[in-house]
Amino acid sequence: MVKAVPRRLVRTLLGVTLLAGVLVHPSVPPAAAQAPASSGPTEHAYRVDDVDPQLRSLAGGRLVARSVRVDPFTTIGASFTSSAGGEARVRAHLPSGWTPWFALHHGHEGGASTDPVWVGDAADGYEVRLPADAVGVVVHLVRPTGEAVELTRTPDAATEAANAAPPVQRRSAWGAAPYRGTIRYNDRVTRGVVHHTVNTNGYSADQVPGMLRSIQAYHQGSARNWPDIAYNFIVDRFGTIWEARARSYDRLTRVSASSGTTEDTVTVAFLGDGSSQAAPSASIRAMGRLLGWKLRKHGLRPTRANVVAHREIGQTSCPGAALLAQVPTIERIAIEGNPPSGPFYDVPWTDSDARAVDWAADEEIIPGFEDLTFRPRRPASRADTVVWVWRLAGRPSGASHPFTDVPEGAPYEEALQWASGAGIVRGVTATRFGPGEDSTRQEFVDLLWRWVGSPEVAVDHHFTDAGARESLDWASASDLVTGAGFRPSAVVLRVTAAAFLHHLRPFEDVGRGHVARRAVDWARAHVIAGGFPDHTFRPADAVTRGQAAGWVWRFLDRPPGGPSGAAPSGHDLDRATAVTWLWEAAGSPTVTLPSGYTDVAGAPHEMAAAWAQDFGLFPDVVAPTFAASTVVTRAQFVRALYRLAGLPNAWDGPPPGTVRF
Repeated sequence: MVKAVPRRLVRTLLGVTLLAGVLVHPSVPPAAAQAPASSGPTEHAYRVDDVDPQLRSLAGGRLVARSVRVDPFTTIGASFTSSAGGEARVRAHLPSGWTPWFALHHGHEGGASTDPVWVGDAADGYEVRLPADAVGVVVHLVRPTGEAVELTRTPDAATEAANAAPPVQRRSAWGAAPYRGTIRYNDRVTRGVVHHTVNTNGYSADQVPGMLRSIQAYHQGSARNWPDIAYNFIVDRFGTIWEARARSYDRLTRVSASSGTTEDTVTVAFLGDGSSQAAPSASIRAMGRLLGWKLRKHGLRPTRANVVAHREIGQTSCPGAALLAQVPTIERIAIEGNPPSGPFYDVPWTDSDARAVDWAADEEIIPGFEDLTFRPRRPASRADTVVWVWRLAGRPSGASHPFTDVPEGAPYEEALQWASGAGIVRGVTATRFGPGEDSTRQEFVDLLWRWVGSPEVAVDHHFTDAGARESLDWASASDLVTGAGFRPSAVVLRVTAAAFLHHLRPFEDVGRGHVARRAVDWARAHVIAGGFPDHTFRPADAVTRGQAAGWVWRFLDRPPGGPSGAAPSGHDLDRATAVTWLWEAAGSPTVTLPSGYTDVAGAPHEMAAAWAQDFGLFPDVVAPTFAASTVVTRAQFVRALYRLAGLPNAWDGPPPGTVRF
């Protein structure tokens, strides 16, 4: 027997439609929930109140609120009360599909509302699952509205130096809304408290200011109705410190708490999930430096008793278990007032490989340890090296491997499946991989050489302690390994692996979606074209005649002499010279004239231009005009060389099984 729904309940739901136990909200919130437009994010509330218990039982003991017809939002939270407690979760619908589920935790300052969860840019739907007895349910969405805020990331260096402060991005750098009401300051400081903000760790640096504005909008909106964002400072995953609550940098604004847990404290929150993922070492260093500086500035000597996790002083699960395990390291940095001189305690900045180690750890390719050590001289196993290369390659999938000594579900199994299927890795025997054995330097270089496509180079290696080997020719020519000795049978150390992988990392300005990415990777791996000392390729810059001449010469395996018309590198290369050099490099083939270009008839480069058009060498040059004097960019010329190499699928990617940077 189906129980009839009372008319009172229908009126209470304010237009919410009931479908199979799922509450589907209208796309436009009630008028009372509308907020005025502003230059920053705004918070809107959807009420899901007084739901009949009979309806809750249809959702497996959970109250489910779902909508996929809302205006774009970035951040979500909920308000409700529940006597039984139980898990509360949320996920968001993005253009790419549904996000993973996020746990909803009640706020660190008490009350019925949860902490906000940042779910990404432009979410258009959500699903909330709450305890079965949840009442007074309101879903809070933070939506980006108004004009974008012009941001500056320049810290006040003079002020920081005078205060002996770590670099701090002030509120103007993230476009903070004004504090509401009269600011109250702490008369004294009793401790520094570590929090986390719950949201995913997979954000970019450019997204951070918007995330901070969204958290502030949630805290100032109907969910909390607080005067400002609830933390004095926030540290992102890149180690950047942001002033959160107004006047926290020069004074110390009080963060009042109904639970009484954050009075007279310095609060710093890690911008991310502290539950399942540890914070990067850069973030831990920044939090320790910040708390140590701030406590000393307010007359308190940092100790293990006054640098604490939030859950140590309040009824909360904040911070999560992963970040909680890192709090002792934060304490140590704050107490000593002496953070690591480099990325880790055991890798000072004076170390020649410090930048490589820092990069490898921050990119989560070779992670450090929770005590802020890297243990640089620890040997790397064969399994380690495969996993690290797999991570640098972007964690691609694979099918299988032939090795019988690899347990099912091993943490390196997915990496090994990819490396074996792509022909990159070799076993100790045909069926034994030896995952726990130390990797030798020769094995590691062979692995890297095969990963970049087994390029051939025209010069022999210079190592006095190694025999002829193509991988070593490449390692020497590409400056992966320098010096007279190679020590092929020596074990690979963690610091050595970091240095090698850092050397092979992608150019910072040629991302995975760049039109010239595969050509640049190919040219670099074959030691044809390189980048600049700042590890950029500068694809949009004009290629000079000197650069282009060198590229063609190396493309032709360094023949005596050089391409015709070579000139000093200060002169830019024009199209006419570019096609002429490439045509000559191809053996000056004859093609049928005329070409599709109307402005090359009778010119010295006429045959070369016609050949380049037939070959599709410069797809950016569209007939009928060749425009011979137009400057060629570095990306255009390296793409032309890539095409000239006759590689299959030159514009769509490398041959199957070939791995690029």
